[in-house]
Amino acid sequence: MRAGGRRTSAGLWFVLPATLVLLAVLVVPVLDVFYESFVLTGPGRQRMFPSLRNYEFVVADEVVALAARNTVTFTASSVMGHLALGMAIALLLSQRIRGRALFRNLALLPWMLPPAVVATGWAWLYHSPFGMVNPLLAGLGLIGAPKAWLASPETAMGAVVVANLWRGFPFISLILLAGLQSVPGVLYESAGVDGATAFQRFLHVTLPGIKRVLLIATTLDLINTVKYFDLIWVMTGGGPANRTEVFATLIYRVAFQFFRSGRAAALAVVMFVAVGVFTFFYVRLTVRTAGETATA
Repeated sequence: MRAGGRRTSAGLWFVLPATLVLLAVLVVPVLDVFYESFVLTGPGRQRMFPSLRNYEFVVADEVVALAARNTVTFTASSVMGHLALGMAIALLLSQRIRGRALFRNLALLPWMLPPAVVATGWAWLYHSPFGMVNPLLAGLGLIGAPKAWLASPETAMGAVVVANLWRGFPFISLILLAGLQSVPGVLYESAGVDGATAFQRFLHVTLPGIKRVLLIATTLDLINTVKYFDLIWVMTGGGPANRTEVFATLIYRVAFQFFRSGRAAALAVVMFVAVGVFTFFYVRLTVRTAGETATA
């Protein structure tokens, strides 16, 4: 017992430096943001604590409400698109085709690029009149005149979502591909013997076999997309007319352009709680999945 206690004590001492670093880097800034969210600040004002005025701003401000709707729209569209594209690519790459390894590497390329690089590239593609999107769509007869995709309130959000779909689907396809490879091939053989079509095999064999993986991939993508900043900020800066303003870009704008640190902190707390809810369900799902796998 004494030897075991000494080993435990020694282990704690070894872990202590890393724990202190994590506390300094992660926990202290979070606590500081919570504190700052109750501090009333602004040009020409003295700091006042505690105050709920920052949260009143979050509840009452029209731009905050618009940013919340845009965040929901951007997140829902991106996650559903990632799942659809990711599933299609994963099913394709799970087949035994020539050059499969090359296609897998090419499919991962968008995800490996930094978001700022992807945003700059897509901004050039959307550029009017020098980008490739307008000539391509005009050649296909889909548009009659060049459009300012990122400068129009009607098309800006859709253009940003398309760029995010291109960058984000490889992450989902990689997870789903791993799930597809875990489905026993004998199930497909049995379904084929019973005369099941390709769609029926997908519906009754593939989806049940990757259900847990699909839920985990969806939750992870939700967490990543809710707090997305880089691509939107580089492509549109939240414009035009706040049509692509999401919580992440609004927090940055309020803090570093309007210098309202208290309001920005209150927005960050709301976003932190939202991401925390998704993370909680993801951890529960992961633990439950690990337990079911261990008992299987």
